[in-house]
Amino acid sequence: MLPTVDLVEYAYGCYLPGAVRQHPDVQKAVSLSVLISCLMNDLFSYEKEVLRYGSRFNLLAVMMNANDLTFDEAVDCAVRKLNNLMDAFPATTPDLEGADLKLYYQALRDIVNGAWFFQISTNRYRSRSSPFPELRLK
Repeated sequence: MLPTVDLVEYAYGCYLPGAVRQHPDVQKAVSLSVLISCLMNDLFSYEKEVLRYGSRFNLLAVMMNANDLTFDEAVDCAVRKLNNLMDAFPATTPDLEGADLKLYYQALRDIVNGAWFFQISTNRYRSRSSPFPELRLK
């Protein structure tokens, strides 16, 4: 996801000075957009990665193993975690001179929205046996 964020300035035509890009508030917004997108992918990919291919490197699998949770408990915990991360994403941008941060922050939100839209609208993680009704092929 970080390479996608690295292309935001080019794609949106909003170039940030280095000091602005390194500002703690901007770094937090970048980190949150990447973390939300990656953890959200782990929800969508659970059936394919864990049930089909046996991977242990998936948020739900880690939560289930590390915390002795059922699948439903892990999903509930992961969704709460994602909601908390979304709530932590700044609603407003810091006022830093020389930067179009409103557009930059909108681009970070667009990355999260795009990740969700891709995962819900393609067949990448759909199957007849998905544990998520929204992802079951008919």
